[in-house]
Amino acid sequence: EKVRRVYDLYEAAFYFVISCVLAACGVLIGPFIRLYTKGVQGAAYDDFGLVILFMTVAILNNARVPCGMMINAAGHYQKTQYRAVAEAVINLSVSLLLVGRLGIYGVLIGTVVSFLYRTTDIILYTNRHILGRSCWRSLRRVLWMVLTVGVVWKAAGGLPDRAVSGWAQWLGLGMVTFCGAAVFAAVLWLAAENQTCREAAALAIRRLKR
Repeated sequence: EKVRRVYDLYEAAFYFVISCVLAACGVLIGPFIRLYTKGVQGAAYDDFGLVILFMTVAILNNARVPCGMMINAAGHYQKTQYRAVAEAVINLSVSLLLVGRLGIYGVLIGTVVSFLYRTTDIILYTNRHILGRSCWRSLRRVLWMVLTVGVVWKAAGGLPDRAVSGWAQWLGLGMVTFCGAAVFAAVLWLAAENQTCREAAALAIRRLKR
């Protein structure tokens, strides 16, 4: 039970921080590409579809981190190794199937499909076979992360396209976006994870008093 409580605090804190980082990245990646490739001709670097796929890969890759660390800490890597092989096979198969017709889109779709399988599998395995509970709590936190990224991205709207003309403005946009994401995520997590937030605050206070 103590392991579950400590893991819950870690998982919640990880998803909270990563949701703020990914929300800022989602807003900044488009302007970054435009600034970095400014003046370069002959290639459509500024492709919204690619941005969506890269962000999806980033979200799925980070969503597996807490449970993946628990699998390693519990010594269950060998028991799940064949699933990692299955992930690689899915990635390679889908990528080879689609790359001829879709190019880089096909490769990224292959990565998304394999990551979706493996991330879901890792979350299910950790909660069922190590923590001995329903996986809903972890999946719900992934949902909060996705919601934070989506809401911040939507709230930013077309602002980055119009406002960013140099690296100084890009950095300023990044700081504003991260702070805005942190505020939204804090409100969301206080409402959805009230008990966990209280436990985290109590733990922090105890640590400060030592």
